[in-house]
Amino acid sequence: GGAYIYYTSVTIRDCQFTLNRSVFPGDGGGGLACQGRGIQRVDNCLFIGNMAVRGGAVVTFDRSTVQITNCLMGGNLAGASGLAAVNGSYPFVSYCTFYSNYLPCVRADDSSDLYLAGCLFDGNSSYDLVENGPYADVLASYCYFHNETDGVFKDDQGTVYTDVSEIDGTVNGFSDNLQGGSVFPEPLKGSWTEEAAFDEDKYQTTLVDADADWTPGQFKERISFLNPNQFQNPNFMVIDNTETTLTVWGNSAAYMNPGDQYTLRQVSLSRRFPGIDRGPTTGPDADLFGNPRPVDIVGQGREGENAFDIGAIEIAPGPPIMDFQSDINQDGRVDAKDLLILESDLKDPETE
Repeated sequence: GGAYIYYTSVTIRDCQFTLNRSVFPGDGGGGLACQGRGIQRVDNCLFIGNMAVRGGAVVTFDRSTVQITNCLMGGNLAGASGLAAVNGSYPFVSYCTFYSNYLPCVRADDSSDLYLAGCLFDGNSSYDLVENGPYADVLASYCYFHNETDGVFKDDQGTVYTDVSEIDGTVNGFSDNLQGGSVFPEPLKGSWTEEAAFDEDKYQTTLVDADADWTPGQFKERISFLNPNQFQNPNFMVIDNTETTLTVWGNSAAYMNPGDQYTLRQVSLSRRFPGIDRGPTTGPDADLFGNPRPVDIVGQGREGENAFDIGAIEIAPGPPIMDFQSDINQDGRVDAKDLLILESDLKDPETE
């Protein structure tokens, strides 16, 4: 794995855990393993493309009470791809974002209690939350869920909940949660047109899509990660791009061939995000990127409560990012698709 906290007090802050594999066959922890008592904190960290049996990004066990705040877990792969709490551990996870992880995302096992507050779940490939065993508990409040696969929550009796309204007020420890559509930009898809080139010295791979037309450097200005084929893989962190190439950390050449289809995801939120000012009213004084929080945006969320935004990113106030009337197909963006619709509507039917 990437790091191992063993029966000690430690703070890990502003770190990136990418493409790690677990050294604990039974307990996992591809990115980070937290074991035993101690004052353990993990703040403002990225966990991208890690893999384990369980706990692709993080595993906690043996009475760990680690506090995890302002972290992003994306493109990880495991039986509990984002976070696993096992062997009687009690992590507290707040203001974290879980995006496009493979297999169940967050799971409590073996008499563990897992507490979540103000977390964002979007596009994970299976259940967002799972209780695995009669003495395991998951508790969640002020979280946002977008799940179009297995369901939001599977309890210790095997009952599956697909709608947050079925959980809040019914399941102990669940309250004030939200559910809606995806909040991130639509993933970009394409196909590789050439063999990938792996630079062993830099530990970077350059991949080519000659049909792409990207703006050079656009993907390094925000967190972006790549699935290089159509299967469930650990994803790769994008570090730069040209008009037709992507450069990622690690050796992704083994995961692709020319003609394979890829998916590129970007972590970016607009001021239309439904979780703005809808989180708890206490928390850290800055977000994942160091921007101040909470920041109130007038007319959104719970006015007058000084509530935080849900997830690892606090949205800054500012002028409107788009003319909503121009977003003709209501997909959250003004782009060429809207222009084509407008062009079609403006045509005179008699001249066609």
